[in-house]
Amino acid sequence: MAKKRNESIDIAKGIGILLVILGHTMSPVMEGHRLIEWLYRVIYTFHMPLFFFVSGFVASKLVTKPLKKFTLLKQRTVRLMIPYCVWAVIYLPMKIIMSEHVRFSSEYKWYSFFLGNNPDGQLWFLYVVFVISVFMIFCVTKNNITLFTVLFMIVSVFAPLIPFSIGFTSITLSFSLYQVGFFFLGTLISTKHDYYEVTKSTALFFVSVIVLVVYSVILYIKQDEVWYLQTITATFAIYICLYLSNILSKCKIRKPISYLGKKSMEIYLLHGPLLVVGRIILPKFISNTYIYILALTIISILISVLIAMVINKIKLARLLLFGSK
Repeated sequence: MAKKRNESIDIAKGIGILLVILGHTMSPVMEGHRLIEWLYRVIYTFHMPLFFFVSGFVASKLVTKPLKKFTLLKQRTVRLMIPYCVWAVIYLPMKIIMSEHVRFSSEYKWYSFFLGNNPDGQLWFLYVVFVISVFMIFCVTKNNITLFTVLFMIVSVFAPLIPFSIGFTSITLSFSLYQVGFFFLGTLISTKHDYYEVTKSTALFFVSVIVLVVYSVILYIKQDEVWYLQTITATFAIYICLYLSNILSKCKIRKPISYLGKKSMEIYLLHGPLLVVGRIILPKFISNTYIYILALTIISILISVLIAMVINKIKLARLLLFGSK
């Protein structure tokens, strides 16, 4: 009997993709807007760790099925690296023609593609998840997952100390290593607990809210990240999202967020080019920065969903663009 899909996880992914697109929409227009800059810093503390945690949570088979290593490797290659390569070809002409509207517009070095620096800069996520997945498939087991999780969570704590100059415009060693511990943490928890067990503590939820609020206030006052608090704050913020996703899974309003979670991969891959076009068109009609951010976020999500519906009907397009069979 097929295992029932956990809707709470889809809702958590839905929350994550909303935060990702909101952050990508904010970044080019936040300069000079202290409130937006502050919100951007808060979001970037935990929105990608949330995605890595959930990715690790649903990827527990990487360590629980050791006899199928090369099958798992093939699956991860198709799911992650085919879109990584195909979208690079699609996005590169846009990056050249519309360089002033893309988020990462510096000169592109072709060899950096093999180090995670995709022309579509946001696809560093696929590259890093793939590298982690390969490591897990061949090096991690149920017996040593706890040890590796502790080690990589320590790496996440100290990763912000690595200079951002080590890397490329869209992928740095610092930000990449910051995510790794959360992937392992998600996998570890998934191998030992079910989702409900993890998200049933109301007391931990309120503690998490307090931690996030305190950190956010510190960010607003200092106007800069506090590196030694980032990982612990991100962990608590992830718990807030998981707890809320569990609550929302029992509510009637769950369906739209759950749907976004199910389509999060497609939205993630499609929204980048749409944002580039939106940055050209929308400012002609919307002058208020806050309304612009909200409008571009909503429009890019809606159009991404509509395009994904069409692509998913074509088998070859679905495979090449989404890594989905």
